[in-house]
Amino acid sequence: MSVKTSAKHDLKTYKTAFFNGSASGVLVAAVAGKVIKLHAMTIQAQGTVTVSLNDGAGGPSLMEWSFQAREGAVIPMANAPAYWLKTSIGTALYVTLSAAVVVTINAIYSDDDVS
Repeated sequence: MSVKTSAKHDLKTYKTAFFNGSASGVLVAAVAGKVIKLHAMTIQAQGTVTVSLNDGAGGPSLMEWSFQAREGAVIPMANAPAYWLKTSIGTALYVTLSAAVVVTINAIYSDDDVS
């Protein structure tokens, strides 16, 4: 996981996160008192795998895809103030993989108050 802060857009500061792995793990770390809102994302799988974005480790699935080898998806930028999903307060955005397959995710997100 790596995080970078980007320039403001539509009066909101967006951040980017990167996941590249073959085991489940954190895409965006939890922020105390805040929710994580996903605004855009690209995802690529190197093999057959189901990928879930979860509300924390072991939490409910917020989005899920089933990929064959070398398939991917692009989730375009939602128009502010819209977003594609959000976590519970103080919860990480977690990636769950059904198999040990390399998956690469680039995400644009914000950590916001509970609105």
